[in-house]
Amino acid sequence: MEETFAEHGEILNAIALRRPERPCEAMGLHLDHVLRQLQTFVAQHPGFFED
Repeated sequence: MEETFAEHGEILNAIALRRPERPCEAMGLHLDHVLRQLQTFVAQHPGFFED
């Protein structure tokens, strides 16, 4: 969770710089990280998202 909060802070700081490429890069890194975490979770808990 600490990493997620830190990534959100980086996105916010990038927005504050008012340079469009920076928030896009920060968000891309964050989404890549979240996707990897989700893939790991799904591998460890097969069927979790099934009805």
